[in-house]
Amino acid sequence: MVGCALSLALVPLVRWLARRYHVVDLPNDRKVHAAPIPRLGGVGVYAAFLLTLWVCRPVCLAMKQNNSGDWWTGFLLGSLVLVLLGAVDDCRPLKAWVKLLGQIAGALVFIAFGSQIESVTMPGGHELVFGLWSVPLTVLWIVAVTNAFNLIDGLDGLASGVGMITALTLAFMIWSPGGSEMALLCLALAGCLVGFLRYNFYPATIFLGDSGSLFIGFTLAVIAIETAHLGTTATSILIPLLAFGLPLAEVLLTVGRRLLRATHVVEATEAGTYRFLFARGRSVFEADREHVHHRLLRLGYRHHRAVLILYGVCALTAVATMALVTYRNWSNAVLLGVVGMAVAYAIRKLDYEELQMLRNGRLLTVMRAPLLSWVPFQMLIDLGCLGVAFALAAAASYGDLRAVQSFLLLLPLWALVKLLSLYFCQLYQVKWWYAGTQDLLLALRAIFVSCAAGYGVLFVGTGHPPPIALVALDFYLMTTLLLATRFSHRILQISASRYRKHKQPVLIYGSGAAGAQAVESLLNDPTGARVPIGFIDEDPANTRKQVCGCPVLGTAAALPRLLRQGLVKELILATPNLSVELLDSLRKECDLHCVRLSRFETELHELNGVLTLAGETSK
Repeated sequence: MVGCALSLALVPLVRWLARRYHVVDLPNDRKVHAAPIPRLGGVGVYAAFLLTLWVCRPVCLAMKQNNSGDWWTGFLLGSLVLVLLGAVDDCRPLKAWVKLLGQIAGALVFIAFGSQIESVTMPGGHELVFGLWSVPLTVLWIVAVTNAFNLIDGLDGLASGVGMITALTLAFMIWSPGGSEMALLCLALAGCLVGFLRYNFYPATIFLGDSGSLFIGFTLAVIAIETAHLGTTATSILIPLLAFGLPLAEVLLTVGRRLLRATHVVEATEAGTYRFLFARGRSVFEADREHVHHRLLRLGYRHHRAVLILYGVCALTAVATMALVTYRNWSNAVLLGVVGMAVAYAIRKLDYEELQMLRNGRLLTVMRAPLLSWVPFQMLIDLGCLGVAFALAAAASYGDLRAVQSFLLLLPLWALVKLLSLYFCQLYQVKWWYAGTQDLLLALRAIFVSCAAGYGVLFVGTGHPPPIALVALDFYLMTTLLLATRFSHRILQISASRYRKHKQPVLIYGSGAAGAQAVESLLNDPTGARVPIGFIDEDPANTRKQVCGCPVLGTAAALPRLLRQGLVKELILATPNLSVELLDSLRKECDLHCVRLSRFETELHELNGVLTLAGETSK
């Protein structure tokens, strides 16, 4: 209550000073506000926080007495370094590396006077001591959390609201075991942020600025270090990580996608060679409009609604954290699993292009590398698959790999016979990029012959047949691994072909044999300019059925509604013998909605007495 009252009184004074000396945040292409807004709100929050602690100085003295080392001095000096750094950046923007060095300096000041992460007690009572790694680990934690709140400070009231929820969560975590006075420090910060939200929630009249976001992140990070949870068990380390769920997730997402954006895995050059892990000319520190709050705005949510959604996410992680603190039993694993699945689903819905490694086609260039087409390299990979399959099958059949010692001397000959069987059964002659049903049957036959020949060697060499369970499991695992390595090309190709971003969505009229051929032609198109989204079929009984992975969306009566939605850029006719009236109707409907009309044709042409098959999509 004291912190809230002081913040309500001091922030307007700081806002007046910021306007007086023109310390304002000007709008640009990265900002979401349209008019200059005063900064330095963090200075008002920091002043209110210090005055709150002065008013409650008996509690502060007790806290100083109950904590080993001069924690209080380290915290005050470290927070002062961060507030001054942020205030300078608010007045005159600093380079990213300068701010990073300032954050490290603040963390080192705290470590010099205060505490650090020294050890973790593993399950079973074994203590893992970090030793020389204690200081780097503590610096990494403080810098990560500090930057986390700096990164999410992009919408009115977001960083201050998330900081308030996190502070209250930490207060519950600290207070529940034994009523630590450290919890009152969290409550003081939460009260100051509640008062600041009066002026910072949408539409904001003052921003936190870097002075506020860095101070909030630093304070919460060092409080989390001082709690007993970071020094209990390895499982309990997840508790503060979950309490900082949204800010830390934003840091990991930002660093991950910027690294992927700044580097390429592999690319083919004009000379026909390949280069791996090279820079693309963009810095990891280069700012962008791809943070979580920016993605929510891009998905169509209004400013205040996006902030409330992120508040809700923080509240849910806070409830999960409190549940983990209160109920320490097997149900925690279920809760963490649910949280993990929710995070994965949310990241997928945000649709970051850099993270769509299986869908954006970046891995396809790796699959096209000449090394993967070299037969000796393929045989080397298969040899590893054979060894893994046999080891897993033996472990499952016997329960102990020592039981197959009689087979060990024969394994080199066994592996050689298996590889030669695969080779002579033409497994290495298939171009798996365009593999189909016939290629699958050929692979199954080759694997069956290979397994039969290999276990014939074991039978002759040992004088007794191997167990049936070993043979069956090895065949199953070998089939799974060998087919997975080969059809991964096809799976990646189909996944990238169905990725709609930067492609023209097309609708196919006719779900018969010609329609299926049209889908296959589009998916195998090396340019990848079109992506099929569904079929229109004249037979109502086919509606909602799947053809080549694409749904039948309805009859011709549903076509105007689909075109009116603006999701289709082209209609491809894959039905022969359309009537003139129907063709004219389709042409008029496409012209009305500015949709291209094309026909997919498969014809035989005779060239110098040789018949050739040609398939094309003509306008």
